[in-house]
Amino acid sequence: MLGIEAWLAHDADPDGPAPKRRIQQRGSGAYSLCAECNNLTGRLYVPELRAWVQAGAEGLFGNPGLAAQFREEQRTVYAEWKLQSCRPGRFLKQVATMLLAMSPPGLGDRFPELRNYARDPGKVGLPTELQFYLALYAGPNSRYVAGGAEASLDGGGIHHVYELAAPPFAYILSLAEQTPAIEAGNISNFATVGIDDTANVEMQMIIGYGETPFPLDFRSPAAMRADIAASEAAMGA
Repeated sequence: MLGIEAWLAHDADPDGPAPKRRIQQRGSGAYSLCAECNNLTGRLYVPELRAWVQAGAEGLFGNPGLAAQFREEQRTVYAEWKLQSCRPGRFLKQVATMLLAMSPPGLGDRFPELRNYARDPGKVGLPTELQFYLALYAGPNSRYVAGGAEASLDGGGIHHVYELAAPPFAYILSLAEQTPAIEAGNISNFATVGIDDTANVEMQMIIGYGETPFPLDFRSPAAMRADIAASEAAMGA
């Protein structure tokens, strides 16, 4: 694990010593769920998440592999993604659980409906202030914003987001947005689906990369290089 301060310090001095990362032998994450909630999600929601992750990983890293195919594209690339006979309600409940688990208690305190939605298997529906998004995420870095982050997008305004990005997906919660946090992949309507309801999901998603620690930054390596070159040229001028 590496904090954003160390990341930015290394960016400011790329020729300096490599930043020290903290190794967690037990894997990423933290103990933040009680035993009852952990057992509930593990039994009802995690198997559904696993099916989505397996399908996403196959699309990104299988043959031919979207991640490698579009690394040199400077523009934003989208994929039409399909999953047959899935349970979208269970998937979104696990996404909500993960974002709550990694965030300060203030998120659940501000939106008790979100906490109730994650804890109650029979609960459906969420306030419109809560918008969820899903993007295909190729890494190479995993990142999480464990609290509200003001993310400014070019032409997209300011967004208050929570993000957990770990290949093959980035899971995003946007609060009280005025414009969409990202251009595709809104899955908020999954909240209207019961956990036992099945569906064939077809959706368009961004193919994103994790070259920086900043939420909603899905630029490809080629786009990163082009932006750096343009910035250096502007400074030189």
